[in-house]
Parts: sequence; structure tokens; C-alpha cells
Amino acid sequence: MLQREHSSANRCKTPIGSLPPADLLVGAAALLAVVLLLSAYAALPGLEVFGHDEVHYYADFNFKLGEDGRWLNFLLHDFLRSVPPGTWACLLLATAWVLFFRLALSLDFDVAYAALVASTILLAPPFVEQSLWPATTIPAVIVLLFAGLLVERGLPCSFIYLLCGILIFGSMQGFYFLLPIFFLGQFTTPMKAGERRWPMLIRHMSWWVVGAITGVLVMSCILWYKTGHFGVQPAEWRRTQPAHDLAGLTRNFLYVVDAFWRQTTQLLRVAGVNREWFLVCVGLATFLRSRALLTTCHALLLLAAVAAAFFAFSIPLAPIIQSRSLVALSVAVVLLVALGPGSSVTGRLLGALLLLSISHRFSTNGEAYIAEHKAETSYVYNKLQELIPGYPAGYTAIALYGSVGDGAPEARLFNNAPRMHSIVHALGVRDYRDCRQGFDTRCEKMSGKSPIATLPFARGRLLFSVGQGNIGEVQYLE
Repeated sequence: MLQREHSSANRCKTPIGSLPPADLLVGAAALLAVVLLLSAYAALPGLEVFGHDEVHYYADFNFKLGEDGRWLNFLLHDFLRSVPPGTWACLLLATAWVLFFRLALSLDFDVAYAALVASTILLAPPFVEQSLWPATTIPAVIVLLFAGLLVERGLPCSFIYLLCGILIFGSMQGFYFLLPIFFLGQFTTPMKAGERRWPMLIRHMSWWVVGAITGVLVMSCILWYKTGHFGVQPAEWRRTQPAHDLAGLTRNFLYVVDAFWRQTTQLLRVAGVNREWFLVCVGLATFLRSRALLTTCHALLLLAAVAAAFFAFSIPLAPIIQSRSLVALSVAVVLLVALGPGSSVTGRLLGALLLLSISHRFSTNGEAYIAEHKAETSYVYNKLQELIPGYPAGYTAIALYGSVGDGAPEARLFNNAPRMHSIVHALGVRDYRDCRQGFDTRCEKMSGKSPIATLPFARGRLLFSVGQGNIGEVQYLE
């Protein structure tokens, strides 16, 4: 079985000087992973602009309630907005690291190995991408921390799945699919007298599904009460394909299977598992653990279910499946690598080597992702800050006109209405009006006044004038 033979409590009491070489090497790997974690996220708290629809950029979140069904975030909206996003970013990283560290300890990993596992999970691309929405994400992470405490206290799994299904489906729904992992220790430790693994696995899978259904129903009832319609109404950009018949269901199933293959392949590619030496290590671990792996099908099936859960949940609507929604997939992959080599000295060293290699690859990818986001948003943010005289918050509103030609590098961001919304609000603007697409009914024709500030931008220039009612007008002209 996937059993951990060492007690973390005893390891904590062992003086460093008397630790075996294997423990020192695992500890060094854990320390390096933490350094990689800090390096990857170093720029995150200081970002001028976070995710395009982070709570700080929308005073009224009613439209998001109807689109996403996040009623818990809706209730916490004002509180989440009251704390700066940079502070939430630090709190999210700290809270999520503690969450996954405690999860790893529950699998009977020692402290160093648990730290290595937690750091690797936080460096995975889905979590890095989701970290740009720290205030939006942290309620779901806190609910999972609470779930972990309930599991430790031995509360019935049925109660935990139902309660967490209700709460997490009011926040970031994708995090609900992590819940069975908190019971993984029951499948990787020796069975108690009279305990049978297959009935226990079926019980967990059944209550997991029931918890999800309960969460969706409660969410739908709250939406019906608050918005007048039962269930979410996904935004157009999600490109949903509702299945109304067997042909539609088959189409969606094939679409989701393809998405699962593509996303899993991409995650593994970033992790570097296609390298020859990595495959040799995995082959060695499989050889050493071949007999034990045959008896761990319950734990492996649970991890496989967690990895595929978000995709299965997406079959009825088949929306665009983005990487940041796949935290459960990345957690399942990391835990499989961590558990697979076993708890022998050779296994621990092999597992630590594989995890450190993955951490390094993830860290490089994550640091580049955050740096790219910072470079893109900071460029436009700084241009507008330089263009607008005085304090942007001093104007009644800021209205934006004009679009950059598709051939210019700046077009991808400047022409994107949601991302420009976040950039302008990050400047401190209280009322922003995007007057380029005709959707904002508050937009009027430009005042025609001469610009009081101009600035080169893309293939043209930005002009700033002040219209009637102290409304600042930003126009792009080529």
C-alpha cells in the first residue's frame, strides 16, 4: 500500500546534526522549493493591476452573481474590496501553502517532504494563473482549510461534503473538486479492523457527487431569490454549448475528453515529464513499487477522479475550459508523483528529486507568466497615468474612445474591454465608461474640446480632454 512509515512528530525532535543523509537531502530539496516559490511570486503583491474582473474593479457585483453564481463572494464583496489586492495576494499564498502543507502531513509525510509537496502545488500553472484573483479565490481556500479541520476531527464525510458543497459552490466552484483528497489518508494507511476499501471509496464518491448537486441547487435557489432566474446564466465569452439531446451530450462529451487530454498534456509538458531522465526515474519508481501499486488502486482511482472531476462537471454546458480552473488536476498530479515512489529511503529521495525538478520547471513558467502580465498591464497603466493630468479619481468619470489597429502589439490589451476596465479602475477612477462598442448607455459624443495632454502610443497617440461635468475623455488616434 501507499504507506508512509516515518512519523513526522519524531522527525521534528531529531537534531539536524544527527539526521540521516536522506533526510538532509529531502530538507534541502524542500528549502529550494520554497525559494523557487518565493521567486515565482515575488512580483505578485506589487502588481498595479490584477485579474481583469477582480472584486476591486467592480463596485456592483450583481452581474457576476448571475453569471457565476458566487453568492458567498457576493455577500463578502464589500469586505473583500476593503482590503488591497496586494495584501490579499500575500494572504492567499500563505493560506494556500498552509492548506496543502497540512494536507501533505495528513498523508503521513514528514515536515520537509510536506513542505516540498505544498510548494510544488502552489507553483503549478493553474494556481499561478488563479493567483491574479487573490480576493476572489481566498474564500474557497478558507473553506477548504475549515474542511481539513473537520476531517481531522473525524466528522462524517457526508456532512463535510454537503456543507462544503454549499459553501464552495458559492465561491470558486472548481475548488470543490479537491475535497476527496482530504480523505486520501484513509486509503494510504493501514486499514482498521472491519474496514473495507471498496465500500469506503464508493461512499466517498457518492457523497462527493451529492455534495456537488446540493451546492448547485442551493446556489440556484439563491440566484432565483436574488436575480429572478434559477441557475447561472453564463457570460457570452464562456461559449457554452448546452446539451439538449443525446447528440448534444455526445458532442459535449467528446469536447471535454479532448480538453482533458490537451490540458493534461500541457501540464505534464510544463512539468518536464517528457524528458528522458524524468521518465527513467518514473520507470524506476514503478519497478520498485510494482507490487505495492497493485494494492493501491483505491487511492489511485480517487486521485484520477479528482483530476477528471472538473471536466466531467463541464459536460452539460461544455464551456471554454481555462487552465486556471484546473487546480484539482494539478494537485492530483503532484500528489501522484509524491506518493508513487513510496516511503523507503530510495523512494523518498526519488520522490524529492522528481518534485524538485517539477518545482523548478513550474517556477520558471510561473515567474514568466506573472512578469508578462505585469509588463502588459503596467505599460498601459503607466501611459494613462502619465496622460491624465492630476489625480484620475478627481474626475467625475473617465471615458475611453478609439481602438488600436489589429497589427499593433498593444491592440490585444487596449482593445480588450474587460482588461481595460481593470486598468482604468486600478488608477483609482470611480466611474469608467468604455465608449468604443456602444454598450455603455452613459456614453455621449465627445465634447470636441481641444486636448490638454497628448502622448505617443502604439502607432498613434493618446489625447486627453475634459468634457462637460468634469468627465475626462481619453481618445486614441492613429
